[in-house]
Parts: sequence; C-alpha cells; structure tokens
Amino acid sequence: LVAASPMWPTHIARSADGIHWRMVPVGALPSELDMRDIVGTAAGFTAVGLLPVGADQFRAAAVQSVDGATWTGPYPLALATASTTTLASTGSSWGATALVRARSGLIAAGQVTGTPGRTLWWQSSNGRNWRTLPSYRPLGPTTCTGEGCGDQPNGVLIGDGTRIMALRGGADAGVWTSTDGLAWRRLPVTGDLPGEQATQAVLLPGGVLLSDGTTYWFGWAEAR
Repeated sequence: LVAASPMWPTHIARSADGIHWRMVPVGALPSELDMRDIVGTAAGFTAVGLLPVGADQFRAAAVQSVDGATWTGPYPLALATASTTTLASTGSSWGATALVRARSGLIAAGQVTGTPGRTLWWQSSNGRNWRTLPSYRPLGPTTCTGEGCGDQPNGVLIGDGTRIMALRGGADAGVWTSTDGLAWRRLPVTGDLPGEQATQAVLLPGGVLLSDGTTYWFGWAEAR
C-alpha cells in the first residue's frame, strides 16, 4: 500500500499490511513533483501531478513505482497543438489532478490555469506515454451557453481498475464503459435518470452512485 499527501510538498508512506507504515525519504519523487492522485496497477503504482518548471510555472507529469519507494519519471503530459491559443493566454501552466484506471489503460484529467481555464484529458496504456484527448470522448464538451462553456467535459469519469465509466445526466443522459480509455461501449439506461448536475460519482461492484449534492441516484448493472 502507498499513501500520499494531497498537497505540496508531497509526503509518501508505504505499508505491506496497512498497519505498519514507513515514510519514504524526502526527494524520492523526481523533480519535486506535486502529486495529486495515485492508483495501483498490476505493475505497481502510477501517480500524476504538477511539475515545477519555473518560479510560477508548472507542467503536468506522471511518475511510476514498483514498490512505492523508488520512483521513475517524470513522464510528461503535453498539450495538443490545438491548445496553443489557450495556453498562450493563460501563462503556460497546466497540471494533472485526477487519475482513473481500467484493465488496459488510464485517463488523467487536469486543468490549464488562468481565466478562462480549461479541463484537459490524457490517455495512456502504460502510464509513461500519454496522448491528449481533446474532445472529451465519449462525453463531449458541455453545451451550455456563456463564457467558458465547451471547455469542460459534459459528464464525469470514474474507474475501478477493471473499467472506466463515463456518465452524463440530464435530457441526453448516457453511460459508457471502456477497458482502455479509448474504445467505448454505450450502455442502455432506463428509470429515474440523474440530473445534469449529478457529477459526484462512485463506482461500486454492482452499480454506480451519483449525486448533485442534494439528490442521490443509484444505478445497478443488469444483464439482458
């Protein structure tokens, strides 16, 4: 097991049983990475965060470890060419703050800083080589009107290590699953569908729990 603090400087501890813990020495992370999320994989651990590149600038990066003590990287999460206009107007900083894993791939999410900001997605099959996902497939961008709309995904991603699930509530509600973050299968949905503001989600063994902060919905898997 590996536990990491969510704020810089990142502190890491590891344990073989969840009871007895040992701190990892300061400096184990490459280049003073500000770790924001970590997942366990079949080969160890993958983490993403913010990597300082100047006094007030940072980049998104990933690191990996077999045992939680020795880390390799950083592996960059770059911007797509289409993002250069947004990048130039926001101070050239972006970071990764969330990570979800499926059996054959991962998706990292982050933001470009500044006003307006923008959500970013990257996909990787191994945690080292990352590609941008500029259109938030399969959810697509938000369709609301006003400043900043279209710069956010129209829904939420969650994962449990076996699959990644993409969910969207509202009039155009939808649910998709993927084992690698690239190929998606849409599932039929019925019943009392969540509202479009239901973006707090937890993936459970037999279903998914969503909330908009006031109302809760439970969707269960059903074989047909």
